[in-house]
Order: sequence, then C-alpha cells, then structure tokens
Amino acid sequence: MSAVLLSLKPEYVPYIFEDKKKLYELRKSLPNLPMPFTVYVYCCKSYDTKTSLPYEGTVVGKFIVTDYECITYTQIMYPSDRELQLSNMSCVNIKFIADYSKGKNIYAWRITNPVLFKEPLPLNTLQKACTHARCDDCKYYHLEYPDWSVYWDNYGADSTIRTCLSPNIERAPQSWCYCKVLEI
Repeated sequence: MSAVLLSLKPEYVPYIFEDKKKLYELRKSLPNLPMPFTVYVYCCKSYDTKTSLPYEGTVVGKFIVTDYECITYTQIMYPSDRELQLSNMSCVNIKFIADYSKGKNIYAWRITNPVLFKEPLPLNTLQKACTHARCDDCKYYHLEYPDWSVYWDNYGADSTIRTCLSPNIERAPQSWCYCKVLEI
C-alpha cells in the first residue's frame, strides 16, 4: 500500500503537530491515491544553524488526508468567504497562496489524526513505493521459497512468499513523493 512523504520547512512542522494549522496543507498537486491516505512528514534541514532544530533532516510524524479541495486561481484572486476560511485554516494569507500558486490551481489537503513520533525516524527508514501495476514486472520483485519439507506439509500447493524489495529513500523530495506505508 502506498503513502506520501511530504517535505516541510522546519518552521511549518509545529503548525501541524501543535494544532495551529487547523485543517489544511496547501500543495500544487494531489497524489493519485484513494482517500484516505497516510502522509509522513519530513522536516527539511534549515539553512540557519543558529535556529536549527534537533529533528531536522528526519521523518517527524504522520497524518491522514481524508479529503481535499481544489482552489482555482480565479478563486484565489477573487476570494469568497470560503477561500478566506481555507487560508486561515492553512495558516497562510491569500497573497502567499497567490504567489505560491503562480497562476495554477492549489489543492487543500484535509489533515486529520496528526501523530508526532516519540523518536524521529531517519529518512532511509522509508521505502520507495512500487509503481508497477504488477510486481512481477518490477526489478525489485523477490520470490522466496520456504524449505520444501515444511512447504508441502504446512502450506499446500503455493506457499511462495512474494515481496517487493523497493530501495529505501535516500533523498528528500522537493514537495512530496510516493512511499510505502510503515509498519510502526
């Protein structure tokens, strides 16, 4: 099952996990995943060494996206009460949204169940999501055959263990990328 790894600047991480950012994360694109989906939050490294946080460069938590709203550029330029409400719940103003959108649509991802990890995870804990329709076609697809004596007695005709050994994520995405769901 796929999830999303989202990169955030260090100053925005507390907004999600300290209930300042009420409901929405604004992005220029939307993952092609069925709702709801899990989002892991990667805290980028700061350029300012004086204000750097101990969890920078790690996966600090997760949340669930249950829904989204598409905001057109016209709605951004001529905001109604709903767009003003969305900007409030995203902790950014309309001017910031207009500059960020650069004339394109914006997607407001609805944030639910934010969980801050007790211990931040290294980025390479996450694996890239398999993008193949069939794992048989994937170069990371792996078949494991159990011991034949145990195989026939306990498992029956087809006890092949099928796994996709996707590589770990070594580099943070610019905005977001697909990844596998962690079993934590």
